[in-house]
Amino acid sequence: NIVFNNGQRDFNSPGDPTDSAIFYKTTQTKSGIAAKTTTDTRTKIWFSMTDENEFKRVIGLGYDLRTTEGYDSGFDSYLANFYPDNFYWNSLAGQLMVQGLPNLSKTDEIDLGVEVVNSGNYTFAIDKSENLPENTPVYLKDKDTNTYYKLLEDAPVTLTLVAGTSYANRYAITYAKTTEDLGVDVSELDPVTVSCHKENQQLIINNYPNLEAISSLKIYSLTGQAVLSLKTVETNTIQLPNISNGVY
Repeated sequence: NIVFNNGQRDFNSPGDPTDSAIFYKTTQTKSGIAAKTTTDTRTKIWFSMTDENEFKRVIGLGYDLRTTEGYDSGFDSYLANFYPDNFYWNSLAGQLMVQGLPNLSKTDEIDLGVEVVNSGNYTFAIDKSENLPENTPVYLKDKDTNTYYKLLEDAPVTLTLVAGTSYANRYAITYAKTTEDLGVDVSELDPVTVSCHKENQQLIINNYPNLEAISSLKIYSLTGQAVLSLKTVETNTIQLPNISNGVY
């Protein structure tokens, strides 16, 4: 079997002192005693597409507050077109084989791109995951038919695909099947925004009523330095430390 596995790629920001290259690696000293490592609690999911000849392509998805919807150097990776069939994230930044996003949300619909040169059965699966929140469903959504296929690490989904058919915008990964799963009417949701009041050094979280659901809040500078870290958020108005002008 030939396996193209992107699992060895480190989802890590270069030059960031808060992150060691510990995605899969363990360090060891000359004396044989393992060096101290930092626990990586970020959510990461690897998805695979396998053809009838068991040729597998794997793409990665990770969540980090320092990423954006666009391309983020050190987190995202563009698709390498080495293979006749392609499986990728159809993102705002282009075709990605590794994509980083800031937050996992039930309202997410993360577009996939699929290209096949041979008609046949293709199996889609969660290849593996790390730190996926408990009881979080993961669905492969067919946007053309509004069909949801629940993905599990031990229960892949097989679809029949036709060569020459464009699947660039047909499939997506979601974490909720219906508005009932969300528990709200999505059409009535106001966008969550964050504003900063420079005069009184305050950060305001807008349109997010369930503050108890926030497990932590951190603010980083562009160099990766943590300037604020909160374990709980009790109010939508957060007093900032005395920080200099810049992008955070």
